[in-house]
Amino acid sequence: MNSEPPPGEFAAALVRFGELVATLRAECPWDRSQTHRSLRRHLLEEVYEVLEAIDGLPEPAERGGATAAGEGYEHLEEELGDLLFHVFFHATLAAEQGQFTIGDVVRQVDAKLRRRHPHVFGPAAGGDGDEESLDAGWEQIKRAEKGRASAMDGIPEVLPALLGALKVQKRAEAAGLDRSSESAALTRLRAALDVPAARRDEGWLGSLLFEVVELARHSSLDPESALRAASKEAREEFRRAEEI
Repeated sequence: MNSEPPPGEFAAALVRFGELVATLRAECPWDRSQTHRSLRRHLLEEVYEVLEAIDGLPEPAERGGATAAGEGYEHLEEELGDLLFHVFFHATLAAEQGQFTIGDVVRQVDAKLRRRHPHVFGPAAGGDGDEESLDAGWEQIKRAEKGRASAMDGIPEVLPALLGALKVQKRAEAAGLDRSSESAALTRLRAALDVPAARRDEGWLGSLLFEVVELARHSSLDPESALRAASKEAREEFRRAEEI
């Protein structure tokens, strides 16, 4: 297992990488032509490639346990590097406009994570708390920080639909406005399945999918990951059928 480099070596590697990004921005025609908006598509592709690399990892060992060399981690390491390049690139573009630097980004997220983890860094650090109460506290801190009038404010419209539905439900739960229990979601799902075919429309389908996400949330499952895994299995099944 690779060990962490000394702090000075780690900092020097980040400085060198920042210099590399600046050189590419100055001397590569493609990099010179990019803007924050033109990079959106590429950034999204890199995020999905990271997700694909994560899906290729073995089941996690116990915390601190080692896995065999490789085991998909080389792919994840590479994809995380590509994603890191985009973080540095966007910070470089912002610095050109006199807005912020990569150092500002690091300092800002460091301060934010410390504020949002009072159970780790606050006066009551070291106290135990269940995941549900910690999630609720996290959302309350974010809402206060950003001055949001509603728990629904700040949910990106561009999220994939299943992930967006899960986010809405978790925000409502954290605000004490959870709309259903697992049994209520099951009841609504059964009722939706009994709707005659002639009355089924996009609204019916949206409600049906929303209830499926409710059931996933109550089971602590990620509907986006689950559907992606099911689609992958279906692709493999179709390939086997083609071979036959």
